[in-house]
Amino acid sequence: SVADQSSSSSAPPADDSSVDLGEAAGNGLCLDTSSPAIRSILDGVDSGIGDVGWVIREASTDPIGACPDLSYLVVDVTGATGSSPTQILFFHHGTYLGTGTARATAFTTIVGVAPDAVTAQYRWLVGDEPSASPQGGPSTVTFRWNGSGVTAEGQFPPYL
Repeated sequence: SVADQSSSSSAPPADDSSVDLGEAAGNGLCLDTSSPAIRSILDGVDSGIGDVGWVIREASTDPIGACPDLSYLVVDVTGATGSSPTQILFFHHGTYLGTGTARATAFTTIVGVAPDAVTAQYRWLVGDEPSASPQGGPSTVTFRWNGSGVTAEGQFPPYL
């Protein structure tokens, strides 16, 4: 995963029109989900359940010229259900930084976005409860760009 533990302040997105953007930028977007670079990156992300592939659920949609310091991509395994593995991938101006956690998690959603931060909420199953209504959590973690990398603020689920 990309995050270490510390903090930083929020800042508005800078005009990035003169900044060299990474390979995941294109088609007028800071993060082009249809780019070959994204497919290649996803091929290297482990689902934890074998070679099933990833489907994009959600992504930053900021235009080039207004790229935030931290963009994100949320992916689910192909054929996912609510309890299937999910991963959050982070990017800085189109350059891939890594995943939010070392292993894929279930019941993971994005609950907040700022120009330099993405907040994720994690839930989990407790005991033998049905997967349709996890009782564990929620646990909230804010992933923040600190000028050179990503830091994590908050509490990760106990199973990570």
